[in-house]
Formats: sequence, structure tokens, C-alpha cells
Amino acid sequence: MFSLKTLVNLLVFFLICAGLAWLVLKDAANPMVREAIERPVFAVGEDNEDTRAALLEGRQIVKFGPLLLGAYPGGMAFDSAESAWAYIDAGGEPLRLYEVYELSGDMAEDTQLSDGHYRLVRSLVVVRQMERLMPANTELDVEAPSSQHLAK
Repeated sequence: MFSLKTLVNLLVFFLICAGLAWLVLKDAANPMVREAIERPVFAVGEDNEDTRAALLEGRQIVKFGPLLLGAYPGGMAFDSAESAWAYIDAGGEPLRLYEVYELSGDMAEDTQLSDGHYRLVRSLVVVRQMERLMPANTELDVEAPSSQHLAK
């Protein structure tokens, strides 16, 4: 059916493919967890029950850096939770199902500017979900009009 030479060639091809896949995915399988962080990294991700349950149970959630030889440039990164929330708010309805997460990296060490956005240069672990301090589109210190103003 197949000659020995064909089987050996198929085996070599398979081993080369497996080696390349390992090179591409090895960093994703071992995300960076920094102990000393000067400037935390924040990211936007889906808000769903599975993510919340995984965080509560202490399971590891990974936000990926570059994958597949650059086909995926790495997750978007933000230098503050507020800037990540602003990105969500500016994105309109499709982003309303997203939340902000703090990651296990440092902005200076684990991100780079690419096409106008900071992107992760290595995979990082989600540390915690960030609470929104104020609902979107809420104004501060707005007083209700007094009856004097209404009469005019």
C-alpha cells in the first residue's frame, strides 16, 4: 500500500508540523505572572458566567499575546481600568457585554504600541475583574432644578 519511504516522509512531515505548532503555542501555554508590577495592564474581555465562575474558583484565565506567527497580534492592553471602560463605552452596543480585567503583567514589560493600540507581547493571566466605579454616561454633581428656576 504505502512504501517505507512514503511512511518515513509522512512521519518527518508530522514531526516538523508538531514542532512548529509547539514553537507557536509554547508561550501561550506558559503565561507570564510578574511579582513586581509598577504599571498594571488592563484588558477588555467578555462578561459571562463561565468567566466569573472561573475567577471565583481560582482557575487560570489567559489573555493571549501574539499567536500563529503574527496572525493574531495579541490582545489589546490598557494602562488603566478607566481607559478600558472608555473603550467599551465608545464601542457602542456590541461592547456592552464586555468587562475590564486586570492582568498579571506590567505595561512597560508586556505591551507594545502597534497600529495605534497597545497590544500584549506575551500571554498574561487574568488577576481580577474590575468593578466600574460609575455607570456609563453618569454626570457628577448635577443638582435638580429648584422651584425658583422652574417658575421662570
